[in-house]
Amino acid sequence: MKPIILLATKEYQKEFVNQFSTVYFETTQEAKNYFNAHIKTKTLYILFLDVQAGFFAYAREYSHYANYLEDICVLPDYRRKGYAKLLLDKFIQQAKREQTKNTIALSSTHKNNTVSIHMYESYGFKKIGVLKKLHYGIDEIFYGYELL
Repeated sequence: MKPIILLATKEYQKEFVNQFSTVYFETTQEAKNYFNAHIKTKTLYILFLDVQAGFFAYAREYSHYANYLEDICVLPDYRRKGYAKLLLDKFIQQAKREQTKNTIALSSTHKNNTVSIHMYESYGFKKIGVLKKLHYGIDEIFYGYELL
């Protein structure tokens, strides 16, 4: 099946919770709450293959009017096949289309998440800073992507 990335709607909730509650979230309730919060703001996109295989969510005008990629996830069976890049493409497309006052899109990851670091850097995100011990005592690397 050709990959399709769509804005999440209520009809996708059940499969989203089933697919991602054990892979990305700690509980099914956490997955439901996350889904519901993001569909209200229209900031959750889902990658469809034969199943919901991935997603990303972002915050509009997170800091200094820049959109911030909060989360990106691809199910284990679909990793290392270019689907994360497709999700990043869609996020950048959204950030450009929304034309905030800032010309940079943001994201971050833990300093020990080498897969994420490689993904961002190979896509063209630039390291713009580090917050020490931000997330459970682990340094967080912040990245910016120039939208122009």
